[in-house]
Amino acid sequence: MENNTSSGGFAFPYETVVKGERSAKVVAIRIALIVFYTLWTLGNVAAVLLHHELLGLILIVLPLTLWLLIRLTWRRTFAEYEYSIFGGTITVSRILGGKSRRVLAEVGIRDLALIAPYDDEHIAPIVNFGAKHKRFAVSSLNAPTIYALLWKEDDEKYLLCIEPDEKTLELLRYHNRSAFRG
Repeated sequence: MENNTSSGGFAFPYETVVKGERSAKVVAIRIALIVFYTLWTLGNVAAVLLHHELLGLILIVLPLTLWLLIRLTWRRTFAEYEYSIFGGTITVSRILGGKSRRVLAEVGIRDLALIAPYDDEHIAPIVNFGAKHKRFAVSSLNAPTIYALLWKEDDEKYLLCIEPDEKTLELLRYHNRSAFRG
């Protein structure tokens, strides 16, 4: 986990970033993408060799399509999650490739029904809550500290799993002591 900004007290925004795990699966996907990009390029070169009249078209299309393929696929192989706490609200965003950001959840901490470690000791109340919408914003499901945030909004139940640092836990406890476990 990496702290981006910490202004000290509870009146200021607090943000922390959790980088996605560089697992064997991610490495395998990246290798497969490199092979795909190479085969795409070689296929276009073969088309030019077979049909010389396509040379001008391929010289224009190949760089554009290769750029588009890389842009749409490569950044999806690396995700990080940002947790931001400000004014009693926690916002969790997924950042792909260090560029595009998507808010996964934004909820008032006082609206949380349960804030508990996602472990064997606390799994029963988490499962019994019956969340319909589940989001995991953690580096890995094997991370040492995963907490479940449960809440109800518009008759829908939500589960959000995060990998908080000590300051995030302190702020969650401060804003909703009655829902905090662990």
